[in-house]
Amino acid sequence: MSVSVIEKGYNGSTLVGLKSKLYEQRIVFLEGEINSETACEFTREMMFLIKDDEKPITIFINSNGGEVTAGLQIVDVISSCKVPVYICCIGHAYSIAALILSSGEKGHRFILPLSKVMIHELYIDSTGGTAVSVKNTADSMLKTRMLINGLLAKYTAKSIEEINQVMVHDFYLDANAAVEFGIVDKVLGFQEMLEVTS
Repeated sequence: MSVSVIEKGYNGSTLVGLKSKLYEQRIVFLEGEINSETACEFTREMMFLIKDDEKPITIFINSNGGEVTAGLQIVDVISSCKVPVYICCIGHAYSIAALILSSGEKGHRFILPLSKVMIHELYIDSTGGTAVSVKNTADSMLKTRMLINGLLAKYTAKSIEEINQVMVHDFYLDANAAVEFGIVDKVLGFQEMLEVTS
């Protein structure tokens, strides 16, 4: 559903899409399932904002996670940005969304007081196929697991052993625990979040 706001000008009032107004303020939302479509849309939005200006960009994230490859694409985009990027968790960041949240620049990662984060190991949806294909899938997933755990260790300043230990099961963190673990830097109220990132 598209939401519009009224914008007053010299020639009267006009309806403008809320998303367009948020773009003007360099705000991007990453919400819902993370998949190839949302990753590509996010990449297009970031390309537009980066080329348009060098002012900071704010990403608000609220997601259960999704596809690992799509999440890693988003991490690549964020970590290679030369403009300042703020990432704010508003609701929750689970699974690959937690990695995206943690990938922001230190000092620029925030979370609302009642928001939550969850990290865990990769899941295999299906083990069908030949013995060779199952082995290849498992080998590929182990490599991806090492990559993700290594990135989490880097972003949180934890040892790889600590990350491996907590990733065995679904590991939930409230806002304060997410700060303590190093996934985000500070708990902020919504108004304060808007002021800090503007």
